[in-house]
Amino acid sequence: MVVLRALCCLVFMLMVGSVSIAHTTVPLQQKYIKQSAKLTPSQRPINDASHKKTATQLNTTKNAKNISHRGSKTLATTQKTKVAAISANKKTSMPSPASKRPLVANLRHEASKKGTVQKVNISNKHVTQKVAVISSSSSKKRQKTSRLSVSHKPSPIDIHQIHFSSRSVMVYDESANRVLYARNADEVVPIASITKLMTATVILDAKLPMHTPITITEEDVDTLRHSSSRLPVGAVLPRRELLKLSLMSSENRATHALARTYPGGVRACVEAMNHKARALGMSNTFFADPTGLYSSNRSTAHDLMILVKNSYQYDLIQEFTTTPECKVASNKGCIAFRNTNPLVREGRWDIELSKTGFINEAGLCMVMKANIAERPVIIVLLDADSKEGRLQDANNIKRWIEASIHQNLTAGSAFKSRGKS
Repeated sequence: MVVLRALCCLVFMLMVGSVSIAHTTVPLQQKYIKQSAKLTPSQRPINDASHKKTATQLNTTKNAKNISHRGSKTLATTQKTKVAAISANKKTSMPSPASKRPLVANLRHEASKKGTVQKVNISNKHVTQKVAVISSSSSKKRQKTSRLSVSHKPSPIDIHQIHFSSRSVMVYDESANRVLYARNADEVVPIASITKLMTATVILDAKLPMHTPITITEEDVDTLRHSSSRLPVGAVLPRRELLKLSLMSSENRATHALARTYPGGVRACVEAMNHKARALGMSNTFFADPTGLYSSNRSTAHDLMILVKNSYQYDLIQEFTTTPECKVASNKGCIAFRNTNPLVREGRWDIELSKTGFINEAGLCMVMKANIAERPVIIVLLDADSKEGRLQDANNIKRWIEASIHQNLTAGSAFKSRGKS
């Protein structure tokens, strides 16, 4: 009985101890689990399967976070680079050397000069497109530079496309004895003061003393058209000076005084002029007075080309028709005169002989002998609409000849098809 009671007591004590141990073990396990969660994978027990699983999960999570962090950092760096490139391009007034500039900034700088890029793109596709744009721009620059390098050569001109203000035109190459261009060259028209070239010719042919003083009289005053004159009645000038004013400034009183003092008077002078015209082969020319004030003084562009060729043989005609301006001393004082041809006064042409003329019936007229591209050329322009149109006609002819010479074309091949009326 005693033994039985002792066994019961022992069993009871074991049961009580077991419950106590159970109550103590559960909290310890929970505390251990919580502490293990706070430990790093290297600090946790490696022989615990649950701990191995937790470490693996934590490592995976950390690696994902690191990758995400690196990606965000790279994107942020790229965005900072983009913003810095744009800011530097805006703030910098003078671009840095191309070798020191980032590729995208360099492409933006070059392409923005042409206005083709307004936004920086970093993708390879857009960079390639911008490289193509810049290459195209560089190619265009090279082409432009190439064109500029030969811009000194005049552009080809088709004379048949030129709108002439003058009704009758003759362009004659004296060195080649060839008509380069003719338009209404055989049409008989009034020639106005171009007449004075023939008056000077017969005065010089008569070999009259050039220093003989001549007085301007009332007879020399224009009563037909009442043209103005700077020579007052009573002025006394040598024949030489009157000839200069007649040719350079187209002075009607000076011309009439020369004809009036010609042996036999004005009528004899006009007869000599017509005789000279026939002798030169000017078959369509007729003179009625020495000044050109009469509209019955008529000729053709072709005949006036012959007159210019002949007049060039007289040194005084060459000199006086190409004098830009002069002052003449007379008993009435010093008088200033200037050439009626602006091309002579401006000095951009190499003119060896010149004469202009105008009356209402004749329009604006001009004859010249000039060197164009080292080629002696005679130009006849009759019945132009205006002074500006007459000058434009002359300048167009000059450019046409210069352009043809620069194309390395001979006179025959360059002008043969154009020498037609």
